[in-house]
Amino acid sequence: MFNDLRSAVRRIEEEIEKLVEEQNRSLRATASRLALLYLQKERMEELLAKAETETVPMPLPAAPASPPPPGRPERAGASSVVLGRAATVIVEALERAGEAGLSGTELNDAVRDAQMSKDASEKAKTRLKRLGLVRHDELARRWYPLPRAEVGARRRRSETSGPAGA
Repeated sequence: MFNDLRSAVRRIEEEIEKLVEEQNRSLRATASRLALLYLQKERMEELLAKAETETVPMPLPAAPASPPPPGRPERAGASSVVLGRAATVIVEALERAGEAGLSGTELNDAVRDAQMSKDASEKAKTRLKRLGLVRHDELARRWYPLPRAEVGARRRRSETSGPAGA
């Protein structure tokens, strides 16, 4: 009877030792992982501090763009902007329409007639509006070309005032 109890106690002691060893291995692995993470964090902070003190070289201004091909209008302040085919079709259609402007559907039709998709037309209209080359009257649902002087003035205002809302 005492032998059975002694062997039961030994089994429990062995199980306790196994659990303690397993916990020690787990703690060592966790400590090793933590040390690695702290080391990585320290290196990144050093790199960040070094980067903040260094001066970043500013890129040189782009070389002046070549004059636009015949038949394509040159916009003030937009000579460095490269327009895609759909945007070019839209600008030309708006300039032909003059002050009357064109509806979005008419612009989409002009782009479609040039063998491009409606998606290309929508993207081009958005880009032209963002670049300040066209104006969209949402109430009248018409698009208008901006006069060349107004394009240049808008560009200068946006360059000096920074992002919208600033």
